[in-house]
Amino acid sequence: MKLQKIYRSGALFCAALLGFAAAALPAAAEIELEDDEYILQDGDDDTPPTYESGDYTYTKLEAADDSGEQAACIESFNSRVTDLEIPSELDGLAVVQLGKNAFVDADYLQTVTLPATLTSLGDYAFVNCQKLTEYRVESGNPVFEVKDGVLYSGGGTVLERYPLGKMPTDVVIPEGITGVGNVAFACCESMTSLSLPDSLKSIGIAAFSDCPGLKSVVIPDGVTELADFVFNSCSNLASVQLPAKLQSIGFATFAATALSEVTLPETVTTIGRQAFAQTNLAEILLPKSVEEIGEKAFGYTLDENGELQMNTDFIIGGELGTGAEQYARSGGENRAFNFVNTGASAEEIEATEKKNSAVRVIGIIVCILLLLAIAVFVFITGKNKKAPEQKQDSAKAAGQTKPEKAEAEEPEAADAEAAEPEEDASEEETGDE
Repeated sequence: MKLQKIYRSGALFCAALLGFAAAALPAAAEIELEDDEYILQDGDDDTPPTYESGDYTYTKLEAADDSGEQAACIESFNSRVTDLEIPSELDGLAVVQLGKNAFVDADYLQTVTLPATLTSLGDYAFVNCQKLTEYRVESGNPVFEVKDGVLYSGGGTVLERYPLGKMPTDVVIPEGITGVGNVAFACCESMTSLSLPDSLKSIGIAAFSDCPGLKSVVIPDGVTELADFVFNSCSNLASVQLPAKLQSIGFATFAATALSEVTLPETVTTIGRQAFAQTNLAEILLPKSVEEIGEKAFGYTLDENGELQMNTDFIIGGELGTGAEQYARSGGENRAFNFVNTGASAEEIEATEKKNSAVRVIGIIVCILLLLAIAVFVFITGKNKKAPEQKQDSAKAAGQTKPEKAEAEEPEAADAEAAEPEEDASEEETGDE
């Protein structure tokens, strides 16, 4: 099967999608199995053997805890019962899982009842069952429940499957729903509008794929990842508002839609293969946060042979040295997209780097001068503080010496006073003579 066939509309798309997914996405099913209590029993060529029981084909599962316990996974159903009650066991094995492609395109189903033993659905189970009007679940099932014929899990917080036979038009998913399961509304031809709740956190693989009546959608900010094929082949989807904190967009998520413009938030880091292939986009502005862009994510359309071909007129906007430039040049010298630098030019970047280098040098010099000034200030402050202490010590020393000197000079003064009368007496004697 050629990859491009996944873009064709209607039931052909659903069949092509399932066939392609089976070949390209084996890891998804494996993760689902490993998260459960059972794992697939491997065959000689790594392909699990199948068994027949009545109208059912199943594979055997083994307990993940190596206890040896086994269970059954229904892979296909070989009858056309309108009101189906899936058995709780096959050949003595509890039916705990439906395979990836179980009950695909079962246009005969009108109601289906899941057994109490069932705990896991395959990624694409019940896709494109156009006449199915009601899901039912046996009492005691620990995982699944039904409200108004709609299948839920997670205590009623995850909408797993919507019965397409109800022919919904204006779909409003109620507040409180945190997840929409794989292929929940896939191939819903009657849907014309979709309202998603603010409580929504996750959207499963191909959840709204091939809904031709859907023209616009606003994805709540709580959603950070968009899985593979979520809106694939919604041929009239012309407007989408992506969540502000979106981080990754999956494989062919918006491929084969009518999008002519889209704004990617600054938080997106990963864009999967063919994410926006075969759309009406003529250009895309990629934020610098984008680190990984898958093959043929943008700028590819289908030619008359149904093959994806590069549109060399497509414009990629982004900054130099980012994932945008890398993707634009990925086709080679003669097959590059038109790249428009939305940031600084190479000359401006070089000039900015030189300017920043000069600023750094000046900053270092200023820091050194500032440190020297601080050192000089500390030195002078310390010296000025020491000078008064020295003066005070000198004053103390002078105060102790002066009294001693005074005491030494006082006797001399007394002798002088005592000598003065003798001189007077001598003068008097001289006068008498």
